[in-house]
Parts: sequence; C-alpha cells; structure tokens
Amino acid sequence: MAAEMMRELAPLLAEEGIDLHDLETDVDLDAVNTALARATQRRNLEVFTPVGEMRAMALTVHRLVTEALAEGSADLARVLIDGIHPDPVGSLPSVAHVIGVGLGVLDRWQRDATLGSAVARAQPPAWEADAMRAARDILRAAREARAFDQLENLHRRYGGHAILEGTLLAVAGTVIAQAALEGTRVREIAGSLLSE
Repeated sequence: MAAEMMRELAPLLAEEGIDLHDLETDVDLDAVNTALARATQRRNLEVFTPVGEMRAMALTVHRLVTEALAEGSADLARVLIDGIHPDPVGSLPSVAHVIGVGLGVLDRWQRDATLGSAVARAQPPAWEADAMRAARDILRAAREARAFDQLENLHRRYGGHAILEGTLLAVAGTVIAQAALEGTRVREIAGSLLSE
C-alpha cells in the first residue's frame, strides 16, 4: 500500500524537485518532508474533491443516508453505506468522494452565519463505536471549519470505513440539528442543503 501511495505521489514530488528514484545521500530531509506534505495535500484534493455528476451523486448519498437515519431506518442507512465502493462505479461516487464532499460541506456550513450554529449543536446519530468517535472528531474540526484539513489525522486514527461512516454521521447530525433549529422536517432541510 505504501509503495502504491509513493507511485501516486512521485509525479507530484517531481514537480517539487524531488526524484524518488535518485535521492542523493546528502538530501535535505526537511525539504523532502515539506515536498511530501505538499504532494500529499494536492493528492488528497484530487482524490477527495469530485466535480460535476460525481459531486452531485456524493451529495445524494449524504441526503439519502441523512433521511434514513433521521427516520430511524438504520437498516436502510446500512444498505446505502455498504453500496459505496472504494472506486467510482458507473455514476456512483467512491468512498473518497463521499468523504471529501461531506467534510467540505461541513466546513462551508460552519462559515455560513445561518448554519454555523447547527454545526456547533450537531450530535451524530447513534451508530458503531469507531464511526461515532470519528464523527465526533470530524465535528470538532468542522466547528473550526477545518474538517477537510484533518483528513491525514483522521487516516492516522481510523480505518477508511470508520471515516466514511463518521463523515456521513457528522453531516446527518448537522442537518438534523438545523431542522430542529428551524422547526421543520429533516427531509425538507436535507433536500435544500444536500443538493447542487
């Protein structure tokens, strides 16, 4: 897995002046680490930031899971989550797409005067322990509009599936909190907040 990651990062590192196949013995490790950090950030942006139809479909996944959780249908939420694959399948978004869109949406909502209080009040719906911990960490970061920036830290602490579920729970908790603040149905709020 590490070798595959380095193959993906190699072209980005080359743009930073670092050739992984020809590292000198007196290489400046600080320069390599700085270039690696920038390359990793660029890769995360590329992988976790879908556009067009994939972005719209990732938002749809968030909306459907949010509605299922708000209506107490954990089984439907589980089926929807299990239908998300590591890579895009046809018009279905990947795990990375759903995570990236969710984290980005939470950060955007925190900066919005009408939605920031919902992010502050959000509680993730009940789910499995690892996903709940991830959701709480995501919400803490979102309250500072830094959820997307925490991707690397989230990957150090949790597996990809816990991050996926935690992101879905954090978004759902925020939409549910906004519906409560407005005194309206979750389905109505989810339809307006989780669409292009």
